[in-house]
Amino acid sequence: MRSALIVISAFCIGSTFIGCSKNSSNQDLSSGPEAGRPSATNTRGAAGGELANWTLKFAAKCPDSVNATNCVGYYGFSVDQLGHYQVGPGPNGELRTGKVKPEDMTALNSLLHNTIGESNDQGGSLSLQGNEEHVGLESAAASEDLITLSNSTTQGQKLLRTVGPDLYFTLKSAEEAKALYAGVRKMTETYYAPVPFPDACEDGINALQTLVTTVTACKQDSDCGYFDSKLELVAPDTQAFLEADNCARVLPISVANVEAIKTNKARIQESWGQLIQACGDRLMRTDCTQRTGFNLNRVAAVCQQGSCKTPSALVLTSGTPGSFR
Repeated sequence: MRSALIVISAFCIGSTFIGCSKNSSNQDLSSGPEAGRPSATNTRGAAGGELANWTLKFAAKCPDSVNATNCVGYYGFSVDQLGHYQVGPGPNGELRTGKVKPEDMTALNSLLHNTIGESNDQGGSLSLQGNEEHVGLESAAASEDLITLSNSTTQGQKLLRTVGPDLYFTLKSAEEAKALYAGVRKMTETYYAPVPFPDACEDGINALQTLVTTVTACKQDSDCGYFDSKLELVAPDTQAFLEADNCARVLPISVANVEAIKTNKARIQESWGQLIQACGDRLMRTDCTQRTGFNLNRVAAVCQQGSCKTPSALVLTSGTPGSFR
């Protein structure tokens, strides 16, 4: 399988990957009286300022017996008003990023409705009670969790935190606090996965997929071109076959921005080699049963919706994994 990975290596793009830290210590989520049993803390009340472009953050402190890389939320999970999420940064700046599903974002907005109030393009008013209160949970949380809300000009306002079987909150009611905690905790467990984090393979794949957007971005058809397995430019009138899907978790880059590939070619090839080392067989999709590709037929690549694409005039050909050589 590893030799098969090397065959497909030049088709995909990547970035420099940083190894995972083995740090097993857990972060301190609070200081002063918040480190143990809480005292009352003042937060902004219902007349608080506008909360434009908000970001919700979840952070966790697991027991010392749990390695930091396996502690869900230890390096932080955040989601912004537009639904973009981020895991990390890890100890060496590692990140996982993406977009939450629309239904998950709808659920989160519903849970935050009474906290942020009426939302618009400029955000909404943050509505919290002045003092921290607490309520018992049905079962003790597996970690000490902290949920904050902030924007570009305001430091995080503490909404919730857990200490053992107790949930401390500055929201208007215990019912809202318990619902928000359960919802954010579930979202974190969904999008922080897979653990461990950092992980050179998973985070490298994420970085590759993010960079695909960069090297395929375009403004007009003339920006785009075809590329072979060595990232060499291929003319449309060349009798060549290019793969569109080779069963790797990052698709081949057979169509891309010509100038972007020129600029990033050396980095792409070096980084892809590092990804092969980090992932091994994990780089291949286990559910893939067919590879696809196309023959060039004097049809130029096109720019559609800001991304270089294979024109619809070129017909994809299917084959079993390993059949395209």
